[in-house]
Amino acid sequence: MLYFVFIVTNYYNSTFYVGVTDSLDRKDIQDVLENDNRLIKISSHKLVYFEEHRDVVHAIIRENQIKNYNRSRKLQLIRAMNKDWIDLLEPHSQVASSSLSPLLLQTSASI
Repeated sequence: MLYFVFIVTNYYNSTFYVGVTDSLDRKDIQDVLENDNRLIKISSHKLVYFEEHRDVVHAIIRENQIKNYNRSRKLQLIRAMNKDWIDLLEPHSQVASSSLSPLLLQTSASI
């Protein structure tokens, strides 16, 4: 099974929410945010970063690492994957539809 560490932001890119899910589906991400007592609606936010992990423990460790990053470090992560800050959940997103496996596996291996 695959797990995803993700960063969601508002449309002003001013607030970041970091979480873990087993699906990059808008509804599943909303459930994660609600379970984390985040009172936001995913419909008013966008997925700007994610990385894939094969082990839930590694995904949770990575989630906590990213949560502890300062804003500058989170910006570096996002810009490395998604320099245009597009919503990766949108069907027209070239980043989401391209093959990210080498990048994601490299990120997973760095834990």
